[in-house]
Amino acid sequence: MIKSRGASMPEAHSHLHRGVSLQGAVFALVGYIVGGSIFILPGALAATTGPGVFISYLMACLPALFLCFVGAQIGNALPVSGANCIAVSAVLGPMWGFLLVWILLAAMLFAIAPLAFGFADYLAVYLPALGEHRTLIALGCVVVFWIINLAGVGTAIGVQTAMVVVFMTALFGFGVGGLFAGDLGNLRPIFPNGLDPVVAAAVPAYYSYSGFMMIVSLGGEVRNPRRNLPLTLLVGFVVIMITYTLVSMAVPALIHWSELGEVDAPVSRAAAIFMPPILAQAMTAAALLAIASSINGLLLAKSRDIYALAAAQVFPSVFGRVGRNRVPGVAVGVIASLAVLGMLARGSFAQYASLSVLCIMAIQIMAGLVLIRLPTRLPEHFAAATLQLGPGSRWFWGLGTVALAIFFILRAVSDNPTSLGLLAGLVATGMLAYRIRKQLLERRGLAIGQLLEGDLESALKTD
Repeated sequence: MIKSRGASMPEAHSHLHRGVSLQGAVFALVGYIVGGSIFILPGALAATTGPGVFISYLMACLPALFLCFVGAQIGNALPVSGANCIAVSAVLGPMWGFLLVWILLAAMLFAIAPLAFGFADYLAVYLPALGEHRTLIALGCVVVFWIINLAGVGTAIGVQTAMVVVFMTALFGFGVGGLFAGDLGNLRPIFPNGLDPVVAAAVPAYYSYSGFMMIVSLGGEVRNPRRNLPLTLLVGFVVIMITYTLVSMAVPALIHWSELGEVDAPVSRAAAIFMPPILAQAMTAAALLAIASSINGLLLAKSRDIYALAAAQVFPSVFGRVGRNRVPGVAVGVIASLAVLGMLARGSFAQYASLSVLCIMAIQIMAGLVLIRLPTRLPEHFAAATLQLGPGSRWFWGLGTVALAIFFILRAVSDNPTSLGLLAGLVATGMLAYRIRKQLLERRGLAIGQLLEGDLESALKTD
């Protein structure tokens, strides 16, 4: 096992409680990933791709599939909170673990804001008068789930489960019913504008799939994580892929693709075509719950990555403070505050989605490389894993994850060249922040790499 040669580590990980069951983990993952984007993006993307938008979603599921194998192996070998950044730090080096969380924080600027605004827009379908207070409603939504997360992981998971049951039932019903009630003639020709828009649309479509590694970040609070983390990823991926395919086919079957560019809340509008009024209204309610569950999941999972680095003293220790409900409250507050800042940018949903995907793909490159090198860098932890991918499988899933992430980044950059400068600037500032933090720690006689090694051991002792 790795032995820390630095200062003694705070037993921060012992404050988190393994209270999340397999069922709770599945609901947390599905609720996190299936958010407002599936109620909004298929219509917007179909306006350029045509009926073949479901192909865009199937293309987008490929990197998600590869990432599930990466996450299953990492989570099984390192079943701890913040396992993403801990694994990257231990396998690739502490600077890369720091950069992972740094990029993740930037992704939160782009990920939560459009969801919060989408919540306000869908709420205005019920209460049109609230349309004048869009920003205030969006802010209120983030604050409500901030408070729920501070109440404890059990409360957050309980709320998540209730929301997921309702909106997934509604989405599946819409997808199946919409295909039967829709005009299949609307699905021809499948590529009216050619194949290139379909490939381009796969980038923002991946926004709807992004986030499978969240359950790995939550590993320190999942019961029997070596068994339940891989099962959660398997069940979650299958359920989400089927649902997205059905919905992205049903929307253009009900509303001709040429009209979708002008349609707000396309799933709700499409549902009104074949569902009784009360059920069509229920789809709007389902959209609200789906959006809310994603916001809840982002606050729940991403705060744990911040917490993990703070527990190792790589981030200032204030971010690792745990409240009486065993919640890293300051870290949750950081994610909520970034969401509020992101709202000030006021970009379109597609712009937010593409920028978020760009950051996420950079993180997935690191995760893929970790999978390849895991047995050589952390041999005893890999040996203790109950799931052990062979060398060929690790190279296939790891290198595939890296290759797909690079493809998506290049595709996003070709459509928006300025995004490359944004990503480069983000990495450069992250490296600078890492160097500053490293120097501050060295003045206190602490080595950042040794702190991360000690943090991993501290976390695993509580498993």
